[in-house]
Amino acid sequence: MIKRQFIKRFRNLKKDDLHVDLHMHSTWTDGALSLREIAKTAKKMGLTMIAMTDHVRKNSTYCKDYEEEIGEVSKETGLEILTGFEAKVVSAKGELDLPPYCRRGRHLIIGSVHSVPMKGKTVHPKDISRDDLQDLELKYSLAIIKGGKADILGHAGGMTIGIYGGFSLVYLEKIIRTCGKGDTAFEINSRYHGSIIREIWELLSRYNPLVSFGSDAHSKSEIGNCIRMADSLI
Repeated sequence: MIKRQFIKRFRNLKKDDLHVDLHMHSTWTDGALSLREIAKTAKKMGLTMIAMTDHVRKNSTYCKDYEEEIGEVSKETGLEILTGFEAKVVSAKGELDLPPYCRRGRHLIIGSVHSVPMKGKTVHPKDISRDDLQDLELKYSLAIIKGGKADILGHAGGMTIGIYGGFSLVYLEKIIRTCGKGDTAFEINSRYHGSIIREIWELLSRYNPLVSFGSDAHSKSEIGNCIRMADSLI
């Protein structure tokens, strides 16, 4: 059972709360490091908790073995490691591409916009214009928040930022304001939010949502980047 005391409202955060990284990927999916390599690196950096959040789809079958290895690595290293999964949103109701084994309450669930549901199929963000992609990211981000299937909204605006270099701050404000009214945490994601972190910080202070810190690390050099980014502002 995942207890979420470590996910706090923005105004309740203290410096010690920043020594976590709750979004990372390993060789179980598209990351470059094994779970053990990630844990050892995180411990050397002084992180007090991490979450392993590899990608899943409805037909993923590795989840139980993954959870067992995370438990073994946590015992070996003495580092608290949460079992989590990142799943894409697949409907305007906020449904996620999760297999039955993975569920909120038992695991840390990140809901993200990746390939975009459109007219009964999914479309790669690169095949969508900037304006349309922004609109769709807003729509499906709000769906994730309101759908209640995820603990964390992953990398809000990240697809538009990654492809087109920016995301509407008006839309970002709508997303953060909606997070502030519910119990889905807004992720401060160092992979995508570095260029607008000051604007995000101001909006988080205004609307006081639950927040999560994630590097979205796929390689050794990215582990803990979210902490360094936040440290520069506190």
